[in-house]
Amino acid sequence: MDAVDGEQALNEAPNFAPHLVILDLQMPKLDGYSTAMALRKIPAFASIPILALAAALPEVSPEQMTKAGFTQCLVKPISPTRLRECVTELLYWSHTPQQLSKLP
Repeated sequence: MDAVDGEQALNEAPNFAPHLVILDLQMPKLDGYSTAMALRKIPAFASIPILALAAALPEVSPEQMTKAGFTQCLVKPISPTRLRECVTELLYWSHTPQQLSKLP
């Protein structure tokens, strides 16, 4: 799913069963923190990893990250290699070997 803002993400979320969610903290209409908290209330999203993307380190509050339900955060600029490594780690630690073998 590709959403342009937090509201669209929440409206479309029930139609998807992702293995991972990536949210920018500074989205229009509904920020990443609020979107993550709302997603965690949807049973299908309760335990999947949610990765935050932040524009700057001062924007990142560990307390807010935990409260919102984020699994990990990357601060921009993010290299494609670092993003791939992070996604791989999150998928690895959130799935059993049997589940991993079924990922696309």
